[in-house]
Amino acid sequence: MAVTYRKMYFDSDDRELVSNQWFVLLYNIHKYADIEFNVNEGHRTFPRQQELLDEKGLWSPSNPHGAARPSHTAPHIRTDRPDHAIDVDGAAALIQAAARRGVTLRRTVPGEPWHLEADTAQLARYYHENKAGVWADLKDKKAPPKPKKSTTKSVTKIDEKGVAAIAAFEGSVKKGGKHVPYKDAVGVWTIGYGHTSGVGPKSKPLTEKQAKDLLLKDLNQVYVPPVVRAFKRNNVKLRQRELNAVVSAVYNLGPGILDPGRTMGDAIRSQSRSKIANSFLVYTKAGGKVLPGLVKRRKAERKTFLG
Repeated sequence: MAVTYRKMYFDSDDRELVSNQWFVLLYNIHKYADIEFNVNEGHRTFPRQQELLDEKGLWSPSNPHGAARPSHTAPHIRTDRPDHAIDVDGAAALIQAAARRGVTLRRTVPGEPWHLEADTAQLARYYHENKAGVWADLKDKKAPPKPKKSTTKSVTKIDEKGVAAIAAFEGSVKKGGKHVPYKDAVGVWTIGYGHTSGVGPKSKPLTEKQAKDLLLKDLNQVYVPPVVRAFKRNNVKLRQRELNAVVSAVYNLGPGILDPGRTMGDAIRSQSRSKIANSFLVYTKAGGKVLPGLVKRRKAERKTFLG
């Protein structure tokens, strides 16, 4: 069956193309379900995939914005098939909303929770049963509906769970029950949970409360504000888990990763949550070497970001 593609003008961000079959399902979910989702990819031809590869290079953990090699068996390149995959932010909520409509969406690619494919028969059945109503609804509208505005506000403060995760990532060195200064993996004097400003070998030991208070002060004064500004400046609403994850990375790597020309900074400017999530995986080196501890931390932060 030939497939016609339509622009996702009611989508929250990227306005990607999806097939009519997907369009009808997503349109009704958008109209009747109180959830947010953002389709990042819905239609890709073999030539388009080659174009992306030429433009962005081959995907790898060090090039998370790259593209896969063109293959007619790849999920996004199933010629003339209406059951192609989509990449979507808010996948968990979309899976539940589709299930309530009798369409099963599955995560088919390990490590990519945003990547969904629909049950072919269920998607086709839903399309045939609901297309008339959707097309009539669109015909009655003089202009495409505007994307929904979320009633939830962007968060601006890290929560206790985020602080605890950062403390666990940073670790500390204690003697006699108190935090003492030590050199980190690249030779920087550190005390408590990653505090480095003004620290030297003779810095005064800290109690546990002092170390936690110092961490919270550092986060609130130095690291949370640039994250909030970067997302606000680019009109990307921050959920709590997303703020916690990005602040963790920024605390470890510095606010400079939010700047233009940096992988995470450019990902935020793209307004694509999947790109932001993938950008964590770039920052795994210290002193020019890949450190297993940083690989583990980046994966954990990315998982937190994606929820």
